[in-house]
Amino acid sequence: MIDLAELLVGTDEDFLTNAYIAILGRWPDEAGFTSNLARIRGRPDERLPMLRRMTNSEEARARGLSADLSGPAVPAPAEQALPAQLRLRTEFLRAQIEALRDAAQPPAVPPGLIETAARTASALDALRAECRERLAALEAAHAADLPAMPAPPPQFADYLLDLLAASEARILERLRLLERRLGGTAG
Repeated sequence: MIDLAELLVGTDEDFLTNAYIAILGRWPDEAGFTSNLARIRGRPDERLPMLRRMTNSEEARARGLSADLSGPAVPAPAEQALPAQLRLRTEFLRAQIEALRDAAQPPAVPPGLIETAARTASALDALRAECRERLAALEAAHAADLPAMPAPPPQFADYLLDLLAASEARILERLRLLERRLGGTAG
């Protein structure tokens, strides 16, 4: 899961989306997201009270969901928080995909879901790119402090490339199946 310090990091939109997932166990609805975003936009001091309101909400209590808001209310370093946020969203999306796969009949596609999924994919791509950039910046800043990495044997690189290709093929196939279930046109 994600802890309080990791949840506090990021743009207002990312913070709010992650809070909905961590506390309410769901993707934010448009009306609630817009209303809550207006409360916290540009006001980082409102993030912790927002988390407490969400945790004490009727929805959270009805679902038996709770988040651990203990720990320091100081944002974690980005290199710690961004991977935790990516894990949170990835685990949530995996659970959603599994639920769809396990459903006896595929549910009707709610209006705007495909567009929302496309925006989410774009946001995840941006988050991955930001993580890579920040990691590269950290590596560059500390390159002189780190010992040189030994060169892996050539067959190790081939093995990794084979693993990556197999993983990519599995993920693409799962995405195609999900798009077909959601009424997409992927073939």
